Amino acid sequence: NFYGLEKQGVLSALRAISGLGEGALSRRQLPYTLNEAVFLHAAGGSRTARLWVERSLADHLREELEARWQANADAVVVRQMDQIAVSRDPAAYHLFGNSNHAVAKWLERLGCRVIGFPITSDFEITKGSGAAGRQAPQPRDGETL
Repeated sequence: NFYGLEKQGVLSALRAISGLGEGALSRRQLPYTLNEAVFLHAAGGSRTARLWVERSLADHLREELEARWQANADAVVVRQMDQIAVSRDPAAYHLFGNSNHAVAKWLERLGCRVIGFPITSDFEITKGSGAAGRQAPQPRDGETL
C-alpha cells in the first residue's frame, strides 16, 4: 500500500516498516545504452555503475523476477507519481529487509560483493569471486559485441 498504491499516511508507513503488509514489485523499461549520462538521466538516479556478470546468473535472476511479476500480473497498478507499473509480491518488506536489501541480495546472486549498509542504500559494489566487476570483454578481429 505504501509504495505501490502511494498510501503514505502514518498507519500505512507503520505497516510497511513492520512487515505486516504485502510487498510490491515494480519494473520499467530503460534504454540500452553504453552512455552512462543518457542512462542516468533515463533512470532518474544520482549515480550509476556498469557491471559485467555471468550471463547464466543474470538469466536465472531475470526469469525468477519475471515469474514473480507474472504471478501477480492481474494486480498491476501504475503509480501516479512516476508512472511506474507495480504488482503485488509475496516478499513482505520491512525496516530491516527493505527494497535496498533486496537489490543488495540480487547483486550478490549476480556475483557482486556488497559492502556497506543496504538499509539506507549506502553500500558499494566491488568485484566478487565471479565475473562481476570485470572489464568488458573485448571483441576479436572482425567481431562485434
